[in-house]
Amino acid sequence: MTAIKITALIEGNLADDPKCFARTDTMPARVGFTILHTERYVDRDTRQWKDGRTTSVRVDFRGPAAERYIDLISRMPGLFVKGTAVIAWGEIADVPNAYVDRDGKPRSNPTLIGTKIVPDQVMNQRRSERRSQQDMQSQSQTPAPSSAAPSDDPWGNVPGQDMFGDPMI
Repeated sequence: MTAIKITALIEGNLADDPKCFARTDTMPARVGFTILHTERYVDRDTRQWKDGRTTSVRVDFRGPAAERYIDLISRMPGLFVKGTAVIAWGEIADVPNAYVDRDGKPRSNPTLIGTKIVPDQVMNQRRSERRSQQDMQSQSQTPAPSSAAPSDDPWGNVPGQDMFGDPMI
């Protein structure tokens, strides 16, 4: 008989900075992220983009994986900050994150027991390019001298590997 492992993939933006809890004598290390994803669609009447439903997923890492992320976050503090586009994968927890909202209604969000989380470089690059274009349009008509750094970073990640040197899936 064969067991099947189901892995979920979550794409979205960090709702806030990660919550890091170092290992103690009684508790393993823990890191928690909240990822939000808002559906977007084009309104047929106005032909404008509109926001749809927003989904929230809690991603928790425990033990050695959490310790690796705590170390990574301390070495690279800007890597996982509020608003960063990320991709996380892991297993859906048996028990969702249940809470009572401001109106007193019970709510719940799924929780992912994380395996890995990485910045979504494609989405973050698109955002950076959009901001640059908007900045250029808002500046005067005279072009400013470019001081862009070369795009190839000799100290960057190896293609096909994540920030830990593990093969990308």
